[in-house]
Amino acid sequence: ALGIMFKHDCQFEDLRIIAQRVNPLDPTWNEWTLVACQKCKMLKEWQHHSEEQMHGGDLHITALPTHDYLHHIYGIVESDVDLILTHQKKARRYNRYTNAVEEHDV
Repeated sequence: ALGIMFKHDCQFEDLRIIAQRVNPLDPTWNEWTLVACQKCKMLKEWQHHSEEQMHGGDLHITALPTHDYLHHIYGIVESDVDLILTHQKKARRYNRYTNAVEEHDV
């Protein structure tokens, strides 16, 4: 019961990019980005639904992806997340200007 009382609250600085992909709504908008918390390992996907700074700000939602979604959309499995967080594997960043996925250290 005590674990529930002290549930970790992910902070922005705790999050690391795992992978990115083209925005399916508009390829010119910010990428959809899969992130993981270094402390609790929770995965989240930031889904941008507007152009950044359009009408005063970027409209986005945070989705909680399933294991099937990770594999189907990003081509990764859950064990890849730990490898990326420990710098044993590179994160996959999408470059919207070249339409290419590039590997980068987190």
